[in-house]
Amino acid sequence: MDLSDRWSPPMCKPARLVLATLTLLVLALGSPAVGLAQSPADIAAARELFQEGTKLSRQNQWEEALDRFVRSLALKRASITLYSLGVAQKNTGRLAEALESFRAFLAAPSEPSTQPFESPAREAVAELDGRVAHVTIVIAPDGLSNLAVAVDGAAVPTIALDHARLLNPGHHTIRVSADGHDAAERELTLAEGDSTTVALTLTVTAPHAASTASARRHEEPPPAPEAVKPFPTVPVTLMAGGAAALGVGLAVGLVGVGEAGDAPTSDGPEAKAARSKAIAGDVVGAAGIAAAGIGLILLLVDLGSDDGAGQAASLVHCWRTEGRRGIELRF
Repeated sequence: MDLSDRWSPPMCKPARLVLATLTLLVLALGSPAVGLAQSPADIAAARELFQEGTKLSRQNQWEEALDRFVRSLALKRASITLYSLGVAQKNTGRLAEALESFRAFLAAPSEPSTQPFESPAREAVAELDGRVAHVTIVIAPDGLSNLAVAVDGAAVPTIALDHARLLNPGHHTIRVSADGHDAAERELTLAEGDSTTVALTLTVTAPHAASTASARRHEEPPPAPEAVKPFPTVPVTLMAGGAAALGVGLAVGLVGVGEAGDAPTSDGPEAKAARSKAIAGDVVGAAGIAAAGIGLILLLVDLGSDDGAGQAASLVHCWRTEGRRGIELRF
């Protein structure tokens, strides 16, 4: 036979024992020797909730029965309610809670109405004590300020950390936090009867990233001001001068061509002078084109380089010999 059948008053048989048990329950709930003094209305509500829980437990509706026993116990603390609560907790998998409910039942003064359930409660304690898990939580470093420990979201008193903590078999999450330290978290799955130690080490919280970046900016020297690029004087001068020379050469050449056409003879002095003007115009125009082209090249070099002025100086070389002058472009 399942022990749960023996621990719960509603499940006892035969029917005569059930009726006797209910009578004892009513007496236990109404006895001033059990629990603290309550108003008649609270006692009546507690009795009704207990009876509802008893009915639900007969139907194996343990979650609903658990709810009724918890509420009944909150209105009036009665030993028999503790026992029934332990049975419901055991049947819903809350082994650690059931163990403590049975222990609380056995710690209460023995009464005639509760004596039939003391032996099943002792058997329940012996069985559950071997099925619950035990976890010891170790935290480093010592002396942390405002230390907070939680298991599955429920706070754990730090004064109890030197003792193993009862936990139900299954999955659990342990989280630890403290002032000035990063929180630490550990997940674990416990089997029935497991006994383990969980060690968590908290590390000092790193300085804020913005503060670190600000400090780094103060340590680094300010960037050097950008150099102002000089005006490309040489390229612009060559282009302007070349354009002017081209205009002069064209004008002189056109005049020479016109005078050559008006000369009376093709071999006369007027024709020779006109041809000389035309040739001179061509030379001046060609020189203007060359100067403008050199200026354009230098300007493009200057726009594409930070040291364009220096490159311009190295690309243009002026020369002069006896009776002759010239400009040399180097690539």
